[in-house]
Amino acid sequence: MTELANKSSNTVELEEPTQSDPLLVALALMTQLLSHPVPMRTLRSGFALDNKGHIPPAAIPEVATRYGFNASWVKHRATAFPNYALPVVAPLTDGRVALLRSVKDGQATVLFAESGMRSHEMPVEEFDALLGDQTLVVKLQPKTSKQQLIPLKNEAFGWFWSTMWRFRRFTTMSRW
Repeated sequence: MTELANKSSNTVELEEPTQSDPLLVALALMTQLLSHPVPMRTLRSGFALDNKGHIPPAAIPEVATRYGFNASWVKHRATAFPNYALPVVAPLTDGRVALLRSVKDGQATVLFAESGMRSHEMPVEEFDALLGDQTLVVKLQPKTSKQQLIPLKNEAFGWFWSTMWRFRRFTTMSRW
């Protein structure tokens, strides 16, 4: 990110141009964990930034949707999720962002945005004390095509009823 040279009244001056967006870093880490990596520079492109140079938290689900992920903010603590729903992105009260990968035997496996893919083990109680009140859940969008084996809900028995309708005269005559 570069500093703004024009300091007129219409421009917004960035406070910390070298500071990276921890929520965006966590989203990029999450895309790697879900085996569909998207670089942070690509995630950032095309979205409005606040005065710190960060994408607002309310826009993060839209960023994820643009690149093939379903994301939403939920009002549950990250440690309340079962292991099959993990990993989740958890903003911390001290301004950092963590990814909770798993909870086992009172130990939480956590990735911090500033340390990259290096995992940390910490007690769940300690991690729970650092958590904010919202959690970002990010999952891959399901892939569908015309070759899928499970038919769509409305068309599940469409072939049966269309056949019955085409041969309705024959089926009513055969009953007599």
